[in-house]
Amino acid sequence: MNCSLDWLSDPEVFEVNRLPAHSDHIVYSNIDELKIGKSSLYQSLNGMWKFSYAVNPDKRKSNFYADSFDTDSFDEITVPGHIELQGFGKPHYVNTMYPLEGKEHLRPPFVSKKDNPVGSYVKYFDLDDGLKGKRVHITFQQC
Repeated sequence: MNCSLDWLSDPEVFEVNRLPAHSDHIVYSNIDELKIGKSSLYQSLNGMWKFSYAVNPDKRKSNFYADSFDTDSFDEITVPGHIELQGFGKPHYVNTMYPLEGKEHLRPPFVSKKDNPVGSYVKYFDLDDGLKGKRVHITFQQC
């Protein structure tokens, strides 16, 4: 496996696998929406999501994203939120040793195959009427 990161030192590379820079402000379709602060062009997915925690990638639920996958065995988690503060995994603090220190000798870009937590999220929702038939982007950020 070639894990070359040579492109990082290329002064001509400014972006890889991302959309061009753009405004992330909420937009409104008319002045009335602006006045009440509710846009028909924005839909929040914050709230309860289906969630499966695994201690490493080999233990994760595979194909959980398939339409036919049954998520009944998944837990629920509040999004946005920290998985460690909702009972999954262990919080990490900067004034203590990281959990991998002293356990495995790892150097970037290699990661642990034993202790590398994975969270798998599923959210079922209906697209708001104001977004139907339009180009839709999903962004993962905490507002």
